[in-house]
Amino acid sequence: MQRVTFTELISKMSRMPVEIDAAAYEALVKAAVEVQKTAVEKFGHYQSSYGPFEAWAALAPSTIAQKLKAGSQGDDPLIGHSVHKRSIYPTSLRQSITMQVDKATLTAQVGTNDPLGEWHEYGYEEFNVHYPPRPFLRPALYQKEEWIRQTMKEAIGMGLITWLR
Repeated sequence: MQRVTFTELISKMSRMPVEIDAAAYEALVKAAVEVQKTAVEKFGHYQSSYGPFEAWAALAPSTIAQKLKAGSQGDDPLIGHSVHKRSIYPTSLRQSITMQVDKATLTAQVGTNDPLGEWHEYGYEEFNVHYPPRPFLRPALYQKEEWIRQTMKEAIGMGLITWLR
């Protein structure tokens, strides 16, 4: 066992937060990328129930017909042209899913600024417009929760190991 003086220990301890934060930041970036990827993979496929999230409702035949007319495959949830042209963004909802990681606060966000994302995530009903909930962001996080925990634990452990050297 290597002996460390008190001065050396204090010096090492002053570096600990920086090394652990750096390791946690790298793990947070990996986690955000993984959640984003998982959310994107949900497009075009009906999702069965998962944890607290119910299975997606089938598209209405009228919606499928409108999507086919607009050039979509039809029965492909969350893909294709918005039947009601509510999206104000030129890209598809799938392409609008982004992630941001803040190094200073060690926080991450995966989401979309397209209103269609919120309407599909939580459902939407107004006038004659009805979107049943088809959550894709929250289930992606839920599905990756254990993986994220393990990734963060390993990263912090490696940060401690780096600090102890």
